[in-house]
Amino acid sequence: MKITACSIVKNEEKNIVRSIQSYKNAVDEIIIVDTGSTDRTVELCEGLGAKVLHYKWDNDFASAKNTALEAATGDWVIFLDADEWFEPALERKAFLEALKQVEDNPLIDLLKVKFFNIEEHTNTIISSTVIGRIFRNSSELRFKGKIHEEIKKGTKMLGVGILENLQIYHTGYSKDRVADKCERNLTLLKKAYEKGEIDPHLYFYLCRENLLCGNHEEADKFCELFLAQENVDEMIAHANVLVSIYEYNIKLKLKLNNKYTIKEVKVAIDEALDKYPQIPLHYYLEGCYYVKFDSLKALESFKKAQVLQENYKLDYINNFDAHQYDNYYQIASIYEGVQRYNEALEYSVLALQNKPLDSRGFALLIQLLKRENAVNALIILKKIYNMQDENHVKFLAHQLMTTKSKELFLQFAIRYNQNFNGQDETTYIAMLLAGQIDNMVGTAVQAYLNGGRKDDQYFIALGILYGKRKDLFDKYKSYLDKNYVMIVNRYLSGDELLQPTDEELRAWMHLYDHLFWCLEEREIEDFEAILPYKTVDITKAMLEKSLATHDYNYILDRAEKIRGLIQEPNIRIQLDRIIAISYFYTGDYEKSIDAFGLLINSQKVDIDIKVINCLQALSRLTLGERYRDKVEKLYTIYRNAVYQSILIAGMLTANKVEELPDLEDQVDIVELSVDAFDDYLKNEESKLPEFYLMALSGLMEAYLNQRSDKKVIDLLVTFIRNDFNREVMMFKLAEAFNRIGKSELAYYCHKKVFELNKAYAQIAFRESENINKDYIYEEVDTTTQKLCPLCGRETKLESIYSSLWNPEFSRNYPVIKKWRYCEGCIHRFQENIPVGSPKEELTDSYELSPKKILLGQKMMEKVKTYKKQGSLFILGSNTQELQLLAEEYGYVVEGINAVEDVKEVLPSKKYDIIILSNGIEKSKTPKELLEKIGEMLNKGGILSIKTPNFKSAYAKIEKDKCLENSKPSLYNYFSRQSLESMIRSIGLEALDYEASIDSQGYMIITAIK
Repeated sequence: MKITACSIVKNEEKNIVRSIQSYKNAVDEIIIVDTGSTDRTVELCEGLGAKVLHYKWDNDFASAKNTALEAATGDWVIFLDADEWFEPALERKAFLEALKQVEDNPLIDLLKVKFFNIEEHTNTIISSTVIGRIFRNSSELRFKGKIHEEIKKGTKMLGVGILENLQIYHTGYSKDRVADKCERNLTLLKKAYEKGEIDPHLYFYLCRENLLCGNHEEADKFCELFLAQENVDEMIAHANVLVSIYEYNIKLKLKLNNKYTIKEVKVAIDEALDKYPQIPLHYYLEGCYYVKFDSLKALESFKKAQVLQENYKLDYINNFDAHQYDNYYQIASIYEGVQRYNEALEYSVLALQNKPLDSRGFALLIQLLKRENAVNALIILKKIYNMQDENHVKFLAHQLMTTKSKELFLQFAIRYNQNFNGQDETTYIAMLLAGQIDNMVGTAVQAYLNGGRKDDQYFIALGILYGKRKDLFDKYKSYLDKNYVMIVNRYLSGDELLQPTDEELRAWMHLYDHLFWCLEEREIEDFEAILPYKTVDITKAMLEKSLATHDYNYILDRAEKIRGLIQEPNIRIQLDRIIAISYFYTGDYEKSIDAFGLLINSQKVDIDIKVINCLQALSRLTLGERYRDKVEKLYTIYRNAVYQSILIAGMLTANKVEELPDLEDQVDIVELSVDAFDDYLKNEESKLPEFYLMALSGLMEAYLNQRSDKKVIDLLVTFIRNDFNREVMMFKLAEAFNRIGKSELAYYCHKKVFELNKAYAQIAFRESENINKDYIYEEVDTTTQKLCPLCGRETKLESIYSSLWNPEFSRNYPVIKKWRYCEGCIHRFQENIPVGSPKEELTDSYELSPKKILLGQKMMEKVKTYKKQGSLFILGSNTQELQLLAEEYGYVVEGINAVEDVKEVLPSKKYDIIILSNGIEKSKTPKELLEKIGEMLNKGGILSIKTPNFKSAYAKIEKDKCLENSKPSLYNYFSRQSLESMIRSIGLEALDYEASIDSQGYMIITAIK
């Protein structure tokens, strides 16, 4: 039996030797097709006995590989890429024996072997599968596909067998190679796609390569196209790599959080688990979904993934290996969070054995090793780390330097220095902790003199501070930066630094970074004491260092001391959170529960999975009835709040806000009476945390944009019941009730705003220069009008508006306007009209405006159509410009500038033309005013009225944004029907109706007597 080995290559001098040597002794012939190498590839192949063929590259992998097959003379062919090799190398005898077992079976064309993608630099497995690399040398078997080519047997099905004892390693997807490789692949795949050369697998590879290149939108497009095909699972059955599409679908939905919500992520996960529950990675991704809000569910998923991985024997590609470290780490972290320390340590070790130089995993391990004695800790570290590997020892020295594990640190720092000549900051800190202060400071001084580096000044200061060596300070202070001099001097003398500069504060922080880990607790406090007034940044630094120790007795003590030093509310609340968690980890569970109870009432605390873990663990303990009920309630509130916050954030980011999260149980608010609603707002239950309410406020803004008022109302009531921006939310609630026609509730809310805070205007206009910012609410004496001023009918309360935002706001008018509606007249009017409203007449102090001439021009042109001359009377607001314009047209003009009712002061003479411009709507008795105007008009005279129209297209579009709704002096809001009806009632006939172009939402009606 003769064996031929083949490869196609280009510039593969770094890889091809390893590949050929892994099978050289087992084959009879080696065929290499070179596609244009410019390095030593051809020379190396020929030196190993290969026959090298030259192929002009035409972007067709299948064609190049088939060229090799045409030259092959063996009975069986091994076809590897240059970056693939057998591990261990093939032995001819064993390999031939394996082939003989299938040689006489005509049903087997292709043999699959175990295949591992390897990260070259760390020698760790990224993924594994079984793959066909050995096949019969038959003219029927040829490669198909310009890229991601596959061996095919024409239109027939390939017969497949498996050689379980053979393994191939592949480094083509190592991090330093994947970018170039996927760009090359994408170029070829795009050409095929653009030419319409689409086979069922093309979408998959376009998805994968775009995902690898970071083109997530493109990857998502092709992922959807692939999954939309009818025979997806059938394709996967014949090409196991395709099963990764479900992994890609989940990962893309996680990455494209501006497109997909967390619910859509879960749908993708559930689909993957439903179709392929044997794939470990699907459970790992489910664990990643749960880990932010339900640790125990996450733990279940991560452990299920691990069990599947350890027993995996399927043909489907298995990409779990790349996530093995994180799966171990997540399990360890969850176990630590619920105080199952033995299991946490077991999985922490497994994680670091998989990825030993990971600082996150090491921090967790050291936290757990604090429960072990020094001997056991060292034994465990040596299980993970190779003491002969410089990178391992250096990593340990650097990591242990900031752990307060003095003995362990010294062991590895000394080993790094002595065995590998490692000289860096660990060398200085090792001398410091070994008590070699003179040596350490002297070394730093010499280094400074040789190189003048600021870092050397730093270590001089650090050594003097640690040893409290005034003699060394006096000797070497001339070498120190002035900021270090100031700090060292204060520390040695016991004096305070009362007004430190920014540079001195930065120097203090820098020194604190190392001193915290080197000094004893009393000495740390002495160093902190030289800054009697702690800035927020200093306080945070102190806190972060304390938390990094993971010593909860120490953290508890420090947090309580720091809390006594600061007044900043947000930091105090976060300290309360730390104290509550610390009580849990130190085993004082009842104090922990009480502390968490106080936290939830503060509302402002940040809640994360650590808090949830504590509460979940506390809820499972055997406690007294009072504490058991309390902690179960706290756990339910916190967990739901965290989940809902994550859900809402996802919806807002993806701009998909139709999915309303479950809120607290609520009655049908809009159907409540005012008294029942007032009772409902009095919430005696536990308050929701502020971080959740903040998330809900973002959702509310999205609902406002959608004008989903029922959803907005539910949210606003939640805010008010939780005392969250109560006055602001009450005002928004008033507006929302108004939009859905619940006027009584709207009026209640508007009144409640000013009951809660008479100076609400200061909140409303906090970030603007509105002239009404200083308004303090006060009642205005009003009369109540509920009958229609036009027909006298009974009417209903229709809407409520605040005039606080109106540019014409005045303290002489009610700040809350109550509009009533007459169905018979189709007329709106104000119910609460101020008593004794002022009247305003023309004055010389009025400032004329050329723009207002343009506003009146339309009315004058309309009047001129019907009466070219005659006596003209003008009544309305700021009419001087209109009078001047009328004079220009040749009319004899008189007028009154009226803000309120003027019928008592109207002249008794008659006119040919009367213009009412913005006047009739301000009358408390519009019908009587119009009757008086009718008496003043000569027979055949023309009346032109300009007034707002609440049925105008403008008003319908603007709705509650229309300023006329909130204009203080607007008492009547006419429709065309109500105004024309009133005109007819006094014996006039309407000639013309026109929507005012110059004044939005106004109408002009012209009539004749």
